[in-house]
Amino acid sequence: MILMLLLQIVLYLFDIIFALLPNIPTFDSTILNPLMDFVDLIFDNTQVLGFFIDINLIQKLLPWLIIVINFEHIYHFALWIIKKIPILNIHD
Repeated sequence: MILMLLLQIVLYLFDIIFALLPNIPTFDSTILNPLMDFVDLIFDNTQVLGFFIDINLIQKLLPWLIIVINFEHIYHFALWIIKKIPILNIHD
């Protein structure tokens, strides 16, 4: 319940922040075309990587890798939230 309230507050703050930002102007085709060519070059060549590493495996393991790398931060955040619940009586 507390977590849902925190998430709703964060989403509401994001909505306010993004509402204050101005609209992005349209790009000129002389700027956009080379950029899109570069992005196409990068993503078209990912098939070469598929010869050495299975792309589906990377898609499944990447979120787990991010969680493992950030485990200490996630742990401290969860502990901070648990300490905020007075009925549990958890202190340092």
